[in-house]
Amino acid sequence: MISRLALYFGTTWLVNCVALTAILVTLVTANVCVERLRPRRLGPFYALLLAGLGANYVFPWESLTYGARTVGVLLSLAYAVPVFFAGVIFTASFQAAAQKSSAFAANIVGAVAGGLAQNLSFITGMKMLLVVAAVFYASAATCGWLLPRQAESGPAAAATAPAK
Repeated sequence: MISRLALYFGTTWLVNCVALTAILVTLVTANVCVERLRPRRLGPFYALLLAGLGANYVFPWESLTYGARTVGVLLSLAYAVPVFFAGVIFTASFQAAAQKSSAFAANIVGAVAGGLAQNLSFITGMKMLLVVAAVFYASAATCGWLLPRQAESGPAAAATAPAK
């Protein structure tokens, strides 16, 4: 988001401040939503996250005829949508995790992988980072959907199942 906003507003400390503040406010809003709504299923949030990334990918931001500031504000709002859903997914997953340190470590590994994947933008362009993020989140959603089912049908489940 910071790189895209720099294209519209220039690279200044103010742009960095506004972008980081927008991200933090969006994440705090996601935390408040999780606290109040207590989502049980994350599938809809993954779907909305992927839809937001896809919409940002296909929308022709450069063809808008508004001024640079207006397009920058609209772009900020559009990028805040996937950040919000990612925040909901993280917060709900973290709350449900039995081992908080392992969950936090996995999040840090994901952040490092995302940071390294950002280097692809030098080759493919910044817009392709939305596709990379979509692949990462789709993989996480798939793992989140498959792994609990494996745990339910694994040896531990058989050991705790009542005998017939």
